[in-house]
Formats: sequence, C-alpha cells, structure tokens
Amino acid sequence: MSVPQNLPGFAEDASALSPPLKWAGGKRWLIPHLLPTWEKHQDKRLVEPFAGGLAVTLGLRPRFALINDANTHLISFYKWLQHGLDLRR
Repeated sequence: MSVPQNLPGFAEDASALSPPLKWAGGKRWLIPHLLPTWEKHQDKRLVEPFAGGLAVTLGLRPRFALINDANTHLISFYKWLQHGLDLRR
C-alpha cells in the first residue's frame, strides 16, 4: 500500500505529520533515530510489519510503503483513509 499524500494531517513539513490514531506502544519517538538510516535508502519501499498508529510511516514519509498489522480492523481503517475517508466531519 503506498501512502497517499492527500490524507488529513499531511503537510509539507514531515515534523508536522501526526498519526490518525493514538496507539499503545507508539514508535513516534524512534523517528529521529531512524531518519539518518532511512535517508540513505529513500528509494526503497518501507515495510512496517506492526503499523499500529502509523507513526513510523508518517514520520519517514516513504514514497512507497507496505504496512501490515495483525489487527484487521486497523488495516481496514487505513484502507478507508487511503480511499478518501475524511475524519474532520
């Protein structure tokens, strides 16, 4: 699943991105530690096996991403977002 750039909360500045859900065990704090490594591999696809609140994917802003989670309801929610679900209403 590639991450669309027109989701609510997307901004030009990657630091302004926030996950659409708060998630226990969130990985947002890892972003500053992951960025130096990710910058060397930006042309690759990011694979996030435990997506949770999407903090890593939204923080790194990959061009292509494959997200997964054992929670099928969570993945369904992200598919709805990808297809244009607007949470601001």
